[in-house]
Amino acid sequence: MITLLILVFLGLMLLAVMVFQSIRLRNMLKHDAVLFSFQEARAELVLSLADATHNPSIAHHDLIALRDLYRQAEVAIANFDKLKVEVFTLKHFINVISNVRISSESLKSIATHHPIVQEQKLRFGTRLFFAYGVYIPFLRFRLLVKILGFLTRFFIRRKLDKIASGYRIYRDLESNYNNDLSHC
Repeated sequence: MITLLILVFLGLMLLAVMVFQSIRLRNMLKHDAVLFSFQEARAELVLSLADATHNPSIAHHDLIALRDLYRQAEVAIANFDKLKVEVFTLKHFINVISNVRISSESLKSIATHHPIVQEQKLRFGTRLFFAYGVYIPFLRFRLLVKILGFLTRFFIRRKLDKIASGYRIYRDLESNYNNDLSHC
């Protein structure tokens, strides 16, 4: 009997260790996926910078914009471990975006419309959004609930407006009918 209890206890301990290890592995996979995407963005920025320096069609202010975007990628990668362990809420995301935002005064004053710069900005922003999406618990469920709530309110208001307009028409018809009867 005691050996059976010991075996059950050992089995439960093994199950607990397996669950803990699977949770830890999932967290490591999330960490690696996001960090890899940031590293990939930085590598693409380096390639774009290397191509842009030898391309005479790219203006100097576009090169400055690419360099500043590269610095932003460096800041995002350097601060990634510190930022990912905190609770990732919308307020926190806005703070992260404002910290990662363009820090160079020269880039703020220059509007860059070069396709390479715009493409790199879009890729980096997409990766930031991906990182945000990975670390929000139940993101899809929250979005689904918000969308369903919005649609439900929209259709209820629309139905209530139809009922109210029908009631107004009924009241107008009733008052016209009463006015017609009072003339008789």
